[in-house]
Amino acid sequence: MVQSAIPLTDDLKKEIGQHFIFGFHGSTPFSGKGTDILTLTGPGYWAGNVIYMKRNVVEPESEDADAKLGRAEVLAGHIAGLQSHARKSGQTVGLGIGTDQEGGLVSAFSTAGVLTLL
Repeated sequence: MVQSAIPLTDDLKKEIGQHFIFGFHGSTPFSGKGTDILTLTGPGYWAGNVIYMKRNVVEPESEDADAKLGRAEVLAGHIAGLQSHARKSGQTVGLGIGTDQEGGLVSAFSTAGVLTLL
């Protein structure tokens, strides 16, 4: 008995995309190599999860437009932008956002003298 193939519809791609998590290069997903994540969470791929690594969490540079904001505010803005992009791309489930935060010596989300509890 030969089984027929299941058609790979956009709805099925979105469902499959919920099982994948991707990171991005640089400190922002909206410029440079970081924009690859927009492709992966957008139409055709619909990856459902994004992970932030230490390389993505930097202090804003003084000439940067985000310089007046702290790290948390910059990250919150990036995450909101990613969520908006995913919705506009047809995702019906919000992106899962993860962090590479093991609670050990490597700590992307804390500063000297400040412990991060997530």
